[in-house]
Amino acid sequence: MAKADMEKTAFMIESGNYYYNIMPFGLKNVGAAYQRMMNKV
Repeated sequence: MAKADMEKTAFMIESGNYYYNIMPFGLKNVGAAYQRMMNKV
């Protein structure tokens, strides 16, 4: 993942702010999978 895009994956939980260094789900359906995960958080 390009460094410029890392901040676009940021999310916040009680223990701090985090972002992904790599695509967490591969390239297949990554947008839908990411949104589903964020809806659960």
